[in-house]
Amino acid sequence: MRPRLLTALASAILCASVAPAATVARAAADDRPAAWSAAPAPAGTAAPGPDDRTSFYLEGAPGAVLGDKLSLVNPTDRARSLGLRASAPWISLAERQVRVPARTRADVPLTVTVPGDGSGDRAGAVVVTGEGREVRVPLALRVSGAPALPALAVENVRVSGAADGRGAVIRYAVVNRGNTVLAPRLSIRADGIFGAVLRRTVGDAPAALRPGRAVQRVERWADAPRLDSVTVRVTAAAEDGVRASGAASYTPWRWVVPVLGGGVLALVGAVVLVRRVVGRRSLVVLLPALLLLLSPAGIAVAAGPPGLSLDRPEAGKGGTVVVTGEGWRSGALLTLLVCGQNMVGGTNDCANADGRTVTTGSDGRFRKELVVAEPPRPCPCVVHVATVVGDAQAADVPLVVAGHPVVPVPSGARLGVLAARLEGSSGLLTWFGAPPTRRLVVTVGNLGSGAVKDPVFRVGTARGVLAPAWEERKWHGTVPAGRRARVAFDVELAAGAHGPYEVSLKYGEKVLVAEPWDVARPWGVVLFWVLLGGVVAVGLFRVGMLLVDRLRPRPPAPETAGSPALPWFTPGTVPPPD
Repeated sequence: MRPRLLTALASAILCASVAPAATVARAAADDRPAAWSAAPAPAGTAAPGPDDRTSFYLEGAPGAVLGDKLSLVNPTDRARSLGLRASAPWISLAERQVRVPARTRADVPLTVTVPGDGSGDRAGAVVVTGEGREVRVPLALRVSGAPALPALAVENVRVSGAADGRGAVIRYAVVNRGNTVLAPRLSIRADGIFGAVLRRTVGDAPAALRPGRAVQRVERWADAPRLDSVTVRVTAAAEDGVRASGAASYTPWRWVVPVLGGGVLALVGAVVLVRRVVGRRSLVVLLPALLLLLSPAGIAVAAGPPGLSLDRPEAGKGGTVVVTGEGWRSGALLTLLVCGQNMVGGTNDCANADGRTVTTGSDGRFRKELVVAEPPRPCPCVVHVATVVGDAQAADVPLVVAGHPVVPVPSGARLGVLAARLEGSSGLLTWFGAPPTRRLVVTVGNLGSGAVKDPVFRVGTARGVLAPAWEERKWHGTVPAGRRARVAFDVELAAGAHGPYEVSLKYGEKVLVAEPWDVARPWGVVLFWVLLGGVVAVGLFRVGMLLVDRLRPRPPAPETAGSPALPWFTPGTVPPPD
């Protein structure tokens, strides 16, 4: 027993002495520095520390060239070869390949050319690769002096049945039409004949959507109704009250025919019943009124733009003004803000912390006292009122903030498209070859710092890959700096046109938007020609058969057997009477 006890004791002592050493060795391996690192160059000549920058931030006016440096640190005992590239064309690097000696820091100069296209703030990165690793150093660019105009658009909303027959598929595109980086929040709502059938918040929305970028998305709707006609609306919202939506209709065709048949029978029965009750003459008078009442024009009444007024045109900081509004939606939640530069910079130029909210009454009116605060930009200033949720409504009224600096709005103007869509549908005559028509509705924003008066656009239509045919259209009105305007133009194609078309809008030398238009084939014309061809073929066949019947030789008539000719009777004479 004693030898076994001594052996166990020796093993325990050995394990106790080896375990701490292994733990220390593992901790040392985990704390080993990386083979190399990349970060913005620190101030001075010191090595990068924990308090130094982890990303680039540059700010400048459009057209300016800004400089900075990227630090590459190699703490190991051998030299490293690293590759560099920029994620955006406005970032230029002095070197594409850098060899960093052992225990050395190498600084690589880089330059940033601030874009002058009015696209606003930008985001990019410098990518460093080497020995199987990749490090992205973010770079944020702030364009000073350019108006910030955030805008979203939800386009090309389509709903169709799933390929496997289970549910439906919702397709749409989210487009950043403004000039600032946005993080949209997406939601989907579907309303049927008997109410809402879908409420969904999209959880994997893009975290940062850069200006001009579009994200195509596909959502599966597993429990889509099979006996309903629904309207699917996709809404995108972001900070600063930016909101946009797009809608599409979805009707399973399997039940359309029975429902339409039942509706026609019900309508005929109602007409017969009303005729028996009120008489034929009263029916002639009541039927147009009933159709007008049931039509969308009789149900919806177009609302005018909301109104806004102040009890005084000038007030000092800390004072109050009474804001009165009318013509707004009933029960709408509104925000009231004092904004500088006449909204050139959007809501970024407003005193957001000192804003107020108010809810309109049942008549669409409100009255609210607002404390005057100094906006971050100089005047000319306005009181800006806008809706928080629902369909966007906004209005401005000028306000002079006493004691606040006044700077004239710089000259210059630049138009950009914030939203676009083709409205209208093909009528019955289009099915028989009439010219297809649509209405191009575009929301334009003035991204510059000067007003645009009576702009001249060019509307182009093109089929397939062919070049568009342009036509000048003048829009009468003024788009102030930092504001938006709704522009609409009628578009008409040639008679009988069909196939893939594209409608474009051009301002100056820049194409603002291009909307696809899939024109259906005029099947009525095709049916007419098929029927005409059938009629012509039948007619030709019958004429041919008639000619053949007239021209073919006829055989002589055979003699009748058993009745010999009488000697006193010759053909063509009348036999004598008996």
